This record gives sequence, structure tokens and C-alpha cells, in this order.
Amino acid sequence: MISQVSNTVKKFLQDVLEAEAVRVVSVNETSSGWVAEANVAEKNQCLASTESSYRVIDEARYIVKLDENLEVFSYKEVKPEEEE
Repeated sequence: MISQVSNTVKKFLQDVLEAEAVRVVSVNETSSGWVAEANVAEKNQCLASTESSYRVIDEARYIVKLDENLEVFSYKEVKPEEEE
């Protein structure tokens, strides 16, 4: 089941964020479903909007929540200052 959660999270983040790469680093079962954390490599949209030839990749962390049917119902980027 954990591999199914991981695959669902990867596909969701790739589709929604147009991520270059997604690495799921944790998966936890909760009473209402699943919570996963992923590192995402995504194109820097600010630089890309100023010069289309720029290809700068940023790394970001996301928390993704899924229900018991593996449907994503929440996701958010976790900023470094929000950790701990």
C-alpha cells in the first residue's frame, strides 16, 4: 500500500506542479488516510518568465494528504522556516 501512496503522490505533484522530479521521503498512515512528504525539483518560474532560455531548478518540500481511497485532498509547500 505504501508504494501505491508513493506513486499517487509522485504522479499528482508531477501533474500539478509540472515537476522535473519527485522523491517521496516519508509516508504515514493516519486515521483519515495518508500523509506523505516529498522533495520536488521544479523549474524556477520567476526566472523562466523573464527569459525562456533560463533553466534553473529549485528544490522544494511538499506535504500531501490523501484519503483512504488515495485521493489527494490537500497539499502544501513546506518552507524551511516552517520546519521543526
